[in-house]
Amino acid sequence: SVGAAAGAATRSSLTIATRYATRRRQFEGVPGQEKRLIEHRAHRLRLLPRVARSYALALLQNQIIERIHEQEKLIAAGEWDVANPSDEQTWKQREMESRAAAVKVAATRHATDTIQECREACGGAGYMAENLLTVHKADSDVFTTFEGDNTVLIQMVGKELITAYARGLSDLDPMGIVRLGVENVGDVLRRRTAVPMAVQSLVDAVTDREETDIFEAGYQVKLFEDREANLLRSLARRLRGAKKMEVEDAVKAVDAAQDHLIACGWARIDAMLLEAMVEAELKLDEGSVGKRVFEQVRTLFALSVIDEHSGWYQEQNILSGVRTKAVRAAMNDLVDSLGPWADVLVDAFAVPRALVDVPMLADAGVGEVSRD
Repeated sequence: SVGAAAGAATRSSLTIATRYATRRRQFEGVPGQEKRLIEHRAHRLRLLPRVARSYALALLQNQIIERIHEQEKLIAAGEWDVANPSDEQTWKQREMESRAAAVKVAATRHATDTIQECREACGGAGYMAENLLTVHKADSDVFTTFEGDNTVLIQMVGKELITAYARGLSDLDPMGIVRLGVENVGDVLRRRTAVPMAVQSLVDAVTDREETDIFEAGYQVKLFEDREANLLRSLARRLRGAKKMEVEDAVKAVDAAQDHLIACGWARIDAMLLEAMVEAELKLDEGSVGKRVFEQVRTLFALSVIDEHSGWYQEQNILSGVRTKAVRAAMNDLVDSLGPWADVLVDAFAVPRALVDVPMLADAGVGEVSRD
């Protein structure tokens, strides 16, 4: 798929740029001793949050492939009639299409941003065709419009989210409607958007946003869910009257809320990405080095998204200014901690050597990194 191709191009570019950063020495720290690029925090902040997002995208892509495989098995066994699916199967198919659209949008947008950053992070060498970054940029740039323009597809994600919410309400009996005054939108969403049980148990353990450790997975998922639910709730309020309007007026009302629908779509995508990371992390051996490193990768991804939307969290009184400052400080600490693991993190992408064995990694001024 286009999303998978964009992800592959992004991981290849990050592998090249990160390996260059761990080898290329420039700018003195101590007089007479030039530092490797990765030893500069600004450079770590350019690359490592993007590496973390690439992990999230790859994991979500794998989940969707697994679900498609399971669906194909049901079709082959005669338990899923493609020509005449049940109502539940129809809803599952729509959700699958929405998730596929989400991955395509997220992966291609990430590719456009990240490959450009990789080119710049490698200086003049990054603009030489022989070093492949310009090739990846040229090949992937069109992906944002292949298989549907991203702006259109992200609205499909948002539409499916509000449809799932509406379906959740339609399933409630009168007493359920009354209880909805006590529940929140997130409760309805969780019934309709398949949050893994193990992930949900972490969320349920969160009690206080201002006291819970920002490194805790459940707390991070809760913050992502809050953004998704709050945006959906306000969008539903804006569109509530559209059903009673004349068609022309209803179209205008929906068009006026288009930016809001797109924001909902992105909130949903970010939530799915974090859930995929947390679910993968729970499968790692407790206390292993791999799990400890992956916890930092997951947290870096989560905090980078929270930092990007810190203004929204403060506007909604979900996080205080002090808390969002702590998020930025934690990101600095995380990239410092993950810096020595940079090569390992991109090695795990398992990009074929032919795609990353470029001349600038052997040119003058670039030496092999010590692995002491």
